Amino acid sequence: MTTTTDGLAVRPPRTRDEIVAELLRLSAEVERVATRFDTPTFFAAQTEDGETRWSPAEQVRHLTKSTYPLVRAFAIPRFVLLLRFGARLRGSDDYVAVATRYAKYLDTRPDSGRFRPGREQAAPDDARRADIMAHWRDATSRLSLAIERWPERALDRYRLPHPLMGLISTREMLYFTLFHTSHHARQMERRKKA
Repeated sequence: MTTTTDGLAVRPPRTRDEIVAELLRLSAEVERVATRFDTPTFFAAQTEDGETRWSPAEQVRHLTKSTYPLVRAFAIPRFVLLLRFGARLRGSDDYVAVATRYAKYLDTRPDSGRFRPGREQAAPDDARRADIMAHWRDATSRLSLAIERWPERALDRYRLPHPLMGLISTREMLYFTLFHTSHHARQMERRKKA
């Protein structure tokens, strides 16, 4: 939402290529933040405001779990999306408008539902950590490749369902994804400092 020089702040994109570049940049920032935790701390729950919160591992797994459905959605033939969710009849909101709208939901602390990372079953070791980060890289790489196959105008025409914001354009869904990625990376970094 902000446009500071902070590496975790989203640099509001407009075009498809700018969205892809920002997605890849933020993906690398998530990795940078994650590497600042030793392995036991990576798997340990964090605290904020006296409450127990997700561990960095759970944060990354949540981001991965919410990215893979977009990979699948962007691979579906567009006419199927049109049949299921209808066409967008007006242009997309810009990044700031989407981020502002979603930020209002964060105040209510929404349940992550099916995107919750779930309990970690494997041992918290370096191999498991590497696996979590590899899945994150795979998800964002696949999403960026899928986006690149879409024409610019199609991002405003087709819609996808967001669990809180309802039907939004595919461009708006990507704006949300950028905000969401930044939000969780900031949480990890902020809670590490605390």
